[in-house]
Amino acid sequence: MGYIDLFWESFLPFFIAFDVIGLLPIYLSLTATMERNELRRVSAIAVCATFGICLFFGLCGQFLMSKLGITLPDFQIAGGLLLIALSIMDSQASEKTRRRPDSYVQLAVVPITMPLLVGPAVLTTLLLSLNTAGAVITSLALILNLGIVFLTFHYATLIASWIGQAGAKGIGKFFSILLCAIGVMFIRKGLVAIITALP
Repeated sequence: MGYIDLFWESFLPFFIAFDVIGLLPIYLSLTATMERNELRRVSAIAVCATFGICLFFGLCGQFLMSKLGITLPDFQIAGGLLLIALSIMDSQASEKTRRRPDSYVQLAVVPITMPLLVGPAVLTTLLLSLNTAGAVITSLALILNLGIVFLTFHYATLIASWIGQAGAKGIGKFFSILLCAIGVMFIRKGLVAIITALP
C-alpha cells in the first residue's frame, strides 16, 4: 500500500471520529454568551489540548500494548467492536447535553476537548492508525484534522447559518453510520490476520 493510501486510511477515520460538524450545535450552545476573542481562545485551547492528549495516549498506548502482549489483530477486533458500540449509541442519542462551565478555559478543556473531541472513538482510531500507518502519517493526519476542527469552530456561526442545526445533526448521524462501517472493517482485518497466522 502506498503512502497516499495509508494517509487517507488514517485521515478519514480521524475525520469521522472527530465528527466536528455534528458537534457544532453543542459548541454553539456552550459558547452562546461568549465574545469573539474568547471564542478564538476556546478554539485554540481545545485544539492544543486535544493534540497533547492524543500525543500522550499514543505514546503510552503503544507501551501498554507491548507490555500486556496485545497484538494488532487483538486491538483491531476490540477497537472495531468499540467503534460499532459507540456509533450505535451516538445514532440513538437524541441530544448530548453538558453543564456550562464558568470560564472559557474550563469550557475548552471540559467538555469540548474531553469528552466531545477526544472520546473513545478518536483514541481507538489513534492507536490503530499508529500500528497500520506509522507515526509520521498518523501525526500528519491528526494535525490536519485538528486544523479542520480549529477552522470549523472558528467559523462555527457562519457554518451553522449555512447548513442549519438540522443539517448538522443529520451529518452527525451519517458519520455514526460511517464509524460503524469502519468498526466492521477493523474487525474484518483483525480476523483475517488471525486466520492467516494460524498454522
